[in-house]
Amino acid sequence: MASAGRHASPVATRLGQSLLMLVGLAGAIAGQVMLSRHAEQGEGVVTAQLDPSAMTLSLVSALAVAAALSWPALHDLWPPHRLAGRPHLPGLGALLTGWLSHSGQGMLALSRTRRGRGILVGLTLALATSLVADLNATAPATRPTAQWWWLASVLILVLTSSLVRVPAKPQQWGVHPVPRWSLRADGLALAALTGLALLLRLPDLTGVPVAVQGDEAMCGLQALLWLHGQVPSLLDTGWNVLPVGGYGLPALVMSVAGASLFGLRLSSVVIGTLSIFCVYALTREFASRGAALLAAGLLTVAHLHVHFSRMGIHNIHAVFAVTLTLWLFTRALRTGDALVMVLAGVAMSLSAQVYWGARIVFIVIPLFLVALLALSRQTVVKRVLVLAWLTLSGAVALGPLAVFLVRASDVASRTDEVFIFSSSPLVRDHLISIFGSAAPGPALLRGLVTLPMLLGGLSDQGFQYGAHSGMLDPVVAALATIGIFFALFSLRRPPYLLLALWVLVTIIFGSLLTIDQPWWPRLIVMLPALCILAALVADDLARHFATDIAQLATSLHIPGHPLQVAALSSVLACAVVGVSTYATWQHY
Repeated sequence: MASAGRHASPVATRLGQSLLMLVGLAGAIAGQVMLSRHAEQGEGVVTAQLDPSAMTLSLVSALAVAAALSWPALHDLWPPHRLAGRPHLPGLGALLTGWLSHSGQGMLALSRTRRGRGILVGLTLALATSLVADLNATAPATRPTAQWWWLASVLILVLTSSLVRVPAKPQQWGVHPVPRWSLRADGLALAALTGLALLLRLPDLTGVPVAVQGDEAMCGLQALLWLHGQVPSLLDTGWNVLPVGGYGLPALVMSVAGASLFGLRLSSVVIGTLSIFCVYALTREFASRGAALLAAGLLTVAHLHVHFSRMGIHNIHAVFAVTLTLWLFTRALRTGDALVMVLAGVAMSLSAQVYWGARIVFIVIPLFLVALLALSRQTVVKRVLVLAWLTLSGAVALGPLAVFLVRASDVASRTDEVFIFSSSPLVRDHLISIFGSAAPGPALLRGLVTLPMLLGGLSDQGFQYGAHSGMLDPVVAALATIGIFFALFSLRRPPYLLLALWVLVTIIFGSLLTIDQPWWPRLIVMLPALCILAALVADDLARHFATDIAQLATSLHIPGHPLQVAALSSVLACAVVGVSTYATWQHY
């Protein structure tokens, strides 16, 4: 019998693995269905009745599927013989010294060509102009002047970076081989997504949501200040102690559509739809067209995204800013394009001007680079120069705003109102009324205990939505949970490392360390990452199942065709989006 086990056919082995993954997927979905009943009762972290059986079923099943999917990658990435013969890579000191030497040689080489001299002149002008902006940002009287120096410095840097030649060979660090963009195929995919997004977001825009929530009204009033010329400088804060630049986004749409509730909410429709495009583009940087379409499709039909895309509040701005920044950053890191990396720095500046949740990029990107340096240093070594452009663009695009925010006395007032470690009397009284103690420990422990229920078993405790349902429907919640485990098993792959940090940082700073968990307006910023992870898992499972069916048909001498495999993958993907669409339609 032992001999028979050793010589089992590869087809039988793969079919056994597929059966185990299918059972695990069914268990993960069943666990999320059980947990969703708690969300339907309006339970949050404080009021949630723990369901150990459902939580265990969901986590164990998801962990099993993720382990089965990632086992080949784990075997390839950490085999003993490769670890023993791993090539020596330079330390951080040697890396920095080498980079400085290489940069000095590069500056000399640049000075010998016309293009190089143009780049050096452009860099000098951009830095000088940015310095003038920084100095003028220190005083209220000179801030209206500083904003024009600020914009000029960013424009000069963008134009200068466009002169840098793009490396001929981009890094291949994707999940699947990434084909070139096709104007016809990708254009049709984006057109279909646009139609579906508008179908769910435009009808009865002023009637749903029925009421104009107070925060939405304040965002509208801030936009009206723009339309009436009452914003003298970008270096200023408005409602919620946020820079006024973020409120210029709805004002721009309202200037065309009208200064009304329809114009305000239409701006969220536009920004929400643009964030869907960014999810598609980000996923296409490291995965197939099908996976990108599925990820964007899941975001398109997610009821949380639909709601905040129909509401004239600034939470949806954070989703767009973060996804745009991480897409540009990912593309620049993969291709080595200096212009794209400079645009990523500009997008980081935008993230600092919209809703608070967008500021996770200032934690995610540095953590990603540090982790990548430890896990895949060669990737960082190859992109040191383009990362220098990110540092430069960050200094120019964020410099005057950072100078202003550091001098503003009330910037931290909002965080003092929501973080459990705050010394604010309001937070302390709130914790005492719920947990009987002002210490943050009980609140943090309760958040950790209920963490397995976060995606599908807890309802929104916020006032802007307050839905009695899970953040994700049971199927997508199960796939996203598998995706989080899979990402943790695949941290040596840069895309999964980035997605894992995106989700974990948002959960920590947007939920675990805050009061009134879960407050979905703070967590919506991780929704794109959850949709991407769910899509990647669904795509991998579909490919796995379709390949096994094709191999079984071949072994049984049943005529087959590669198109049948692709068709099965497409049917499974459409089924996932269809289930999510039905859940959103029934709920919302």
